[in-house]
Amino acid sequence: MVTAENVAAFMAQRLEEEKGMLIQARIADEISKKFGGEFLYPNENDNLAIDKEVLEIFRDYTPHVVWSRGDHLWRNRKPSDPDGRAVD
Repeated sequence: MVTAENVAAFMAQRLEEEKGMLIQARIADEISKKFGGEFLYPNENDNLAIDKEVLEIFRDYTPHVVWSRGDHLWRNRKPSDPDGRAVD
C-alpha cells in the first residue's frame, strides 16, 4: 500500500536528482504515473496539485527547501531568501 510518506520520500529523492529544483507540474505528473491520482487533486486553476499531507511530510524531509510561488517549484534555499518556506 502506498502512503503519503512514500510519495513525499519520492519527491525528496527527485529533488536531489534534479539538483535542488522540483517543478510542481512535472512532479505531479510523475506522481500520477508512479502512484496514481490518490495523492493529487485539481487546484483552483484546474492544475494538478499535491495532497497537503504529502507536502507536510515533504517539508519535514526538506528543511533546506523553499516554495517559489511565482515559478511554481520547490528549490534549495539561497542565502538571500527571506525566512519562511515560501518566496515570491
